[in-house]
Amino acid sequence: VWGSIADLVKIALSRIFPKLRVINP
Repeated sequence: VWGSIADLVKIALSRIFPKLRVINP
């Protein structure tokens, strides 16, 4: 469950802060 939540958080962050993708691809 936590793994899926972490994925959702990463997706949300990547959408809100696209710059994070460059730092953490």
